Amino acid sequence: MDSTNDSLAGMRDAINASNSGVTAMILTDKAGSRLVMEAQEGVENSFTVTQSGVSPAMNLTNIATALDSIVKVDGIELTNSSNTVTGAIPGVQISILAAQAGTQFTINGASEPLDVAGLVSEFVTAYNELRSSLNNATKPGLAGASGGPLAGDRGAREVIRKLSQLTSTRLTDVGDFKTLADIGVRTETDGTLSIDKTRLDAAVASDSGAVKLMLEPAVATDTKIGLSGALDAITTSLKSESGALTVAQTRLEAIRESITQSREKIAEDGERLREQLQTTFAGLERQLSVLRSTQAYVEQQFASLDNYNN
Repeated sequence: MDSTNDSLAGMRDAINASNSGVTAMILTDKAGSRLVMEAQEGVENSFTVTQSGVSPAMNLTNIATALDSIVKVDGIELTNSSNTVTGAIPGVQISILAAQAGTQFTINGASEPLDVAGLVSEFVTAYNELRSSLNNATKPGLAGASGGPLAGDRGAREVIRKLSQLTSTRLTDVGDFKTLADIGVRTETDGTLSIDKTRLDAAVASDSGAVKLMLEPAVATDTKIGLSGALDAITTSLKSESGALTVAQTRLEAIRESITQSREKIAEDGERLREQLQTTFAGLERQLSVLRSTQAYVEQQFASLDNYNN
């Protein structure tokens, strides 16, 4: 410490700037201001404060001693440097809010019932918005009406074809419910989806857990892909090197390049035409000047003849 940081604020800033793992703050109440220092959780992060030199002794108080959290899982003692315990139970994170030695509690797999029907309904709504947009973009121009911007586009048709297969795609290889069609989701003539509520409710009532695992497996595999896996497979197929979207993008890039080249050629041809017209008009101006001179000469000669006859 020196004269530049011998105040509480100076010491706080010096400690925080040291990047030692210890942070400092100033707390103030009616008794005055105090410097409080703390480190991260765990015994390994404990620290001590020592004083050297002839400075007046600092009045330090140890508020808390650094400790590790200790829990027992099935009789096995586990020590952690944090109050958040992960790995003790697969897939479970335990947050210790207070030290209560000897307190026992049970963790089980019970949870609030999942609104599977609600999730299916939300998916169908989102899907139908996408499909309606595709239908509008690809509608053909009939009876003089203008078609959609993607009418006849092979890439767009392939996207529609892939999406149309979604309800029959196997999302899992176990259980009674393997496809969206098995739980009452069906494809209408316009490609949008609808829900057979009676069939969906019956599936959920029969085994809501199986329906959930079909839609979202706990661990995705090649045969348990779930709904997100099915959508990812469609995306991967369309965006592969030979996929419809990649081919369409390549084709559109070629068309764009062709249009750019055509515009450049039109601009070049236009410039050449302008130069040719300028040259032509300049020649016409010269010819017109010669004709005007000839006309003036002829008129002068006729005028001379008239004067001679008179």
